[in-house]
Amino acid sequence: IELAAGVAERMALALENIRLLEEAQRRAARERAVAEVASRVRASLDPDAVLRATVRELGRVLGARWTAIEVTGPDGGNGGSPAGEGPKRVGEE
Repeated sequence: IELAAGVAERMALALENIRLLEEAQRRAARERAVAEVASRVRASLDPDAVLRATVRELGRVLGARWTAIEVTGPDGGNGGSPAGEGPKRVGEE
């Protein structure tokens, strides 16, 4: 009985280690994706180019068919667009 209990305990520890390893690998992949997106976004100082790169890279990393960013002002207004234009939208398919 002691032998069986010892084997069961070691198997439980091994399974927990596998779970922790998989979690760490997922976290590392997510961090690499974020770093890659940030690197590509930083390549430009033009705000429109930064938004386009952000939309494109996030869509690519997330595997999305369509991505968009809507820029609004602090009060939910037009985000600095000329009067009557509404929020600024940047999207990619």
